[in-house]
Amino acid sequence: PLKVMTVNMRLATTHDAERHGVDCQWAARRQAFIGIILREKPDFLGVQEAMPEQVHDLTRALTQHGYCCDGQSREGPDAPGEGMFIAVREPYQIASKGCFWLAVDTPFVPGSKASGAPHPRIAHWAKVESAEQQLVLVNTHFDNPTKDVNEANRVRSAEEVCHFLQHEFVDLPAIVVLDSNGEPNA
Repeated sequence: PLKVMTVNMRLATTHDAERHGVDCQWAARRQAFIGIILREKPDFLGVQEAMPEQVHDLTRALTQHGYCCDGQSREGPDAPGEGMFIAVREPYQIASKGCFWLAVDTPFVPGSKASGAPHPRIAHWAKVESAEQQLVLVNTHFDNPTKDVNEANRVRSAEEVCHFLQHEFVDLPAIVVLDSNGEPNA
């Protein structure tokens, strides 16, 4: 059986110096965060809200333990800012990868942002292979907050991820991990 993990890691920000009376900045939680991943040993990992320094730290730690890693900013290739992170553990390797922007008419224009959305949203994907298996891993983080326009963006995003898989990787099994930003009764 495959072991899959997804987590919204909470971006690295100085605003977390006193969150609920605890220092929750990245430096204070980095070792625990990485330790949980290494303890659980997922075959596939999808992380949302990863900042460049967090992608660097995760890549450095996980590659020492047999992981192939890739990060993608929601603003575009090599752009600074928040994004997605994928890691796959040996014997799997990333054969190809990419991303597309969600709930927009320009899904391949970096930084495209849906109407009413506070930030661009992406689907970061990787075709992964081992000697015995091929599959597609998609990691995404849907729009927020809870308003009608944002709910419509979330629905459209889910439809676009399904459409992508049905047209680009129709013959491969897929694993989708995400932070849906869904609310109860939504």
